[in-house]
Amino acid sequence: MIFEDAAIREIYPQFPILLQINALWATLGALRGVHAATQNHNHWKVVTCVYGSVREGVVDLRKESSSFGKMESIDMSENDPSTLVIPPGFGHAVQGLSKQSLVVYGTNVEYANNREFEINPTDSNWEKFWEKPVVLSERDKSAPTFEEFIKSNKLEEENK
Repeated sequence: MIFEDAAIREIYPQFPILLQINALWATLGALRGVHAATQNHNHWKVVTCVYGSVREGVVDLRKESSSFGKMESIDMSENDPSTLVIPPGFGHAVQGLSKQSLVVYGTNVEYANNREFEINPTDSNWEKFWEKPVVLSERDKSAPTFEEFIKSNKLEEENK
């Protein structure tokens, strides 16, 4: 089983209804993210790996949190049907750990590019989480570092 609403609601009673299911193919070393939605957007994600293996990194972007800016990671694979729930206020990145990987994730909102932002996942605070060599998309290569992101005041703008 990939997703069971009742099991997630035991931990997160406020978990919303999923409105969109997405799929992401990743090749060995390919790293996507850190991507996040604006904090006032109440964007939840439920992530699982259905083919191959990936590393999912999750970073706390809640400025008032004692773990602000800290990242944790989890390896996921088709052999371990775990599901990761990412609540609002967190960004995430995913790296392919096998030749081909398929990640499926559900969200409670429909995609809206104007409500999303990115931070470079190879920032010095987070580079230890990723297998080398890292392959980044142009979008993620040009994303600001975490420090640049903080200086941009984008979080303050998003919370207005």
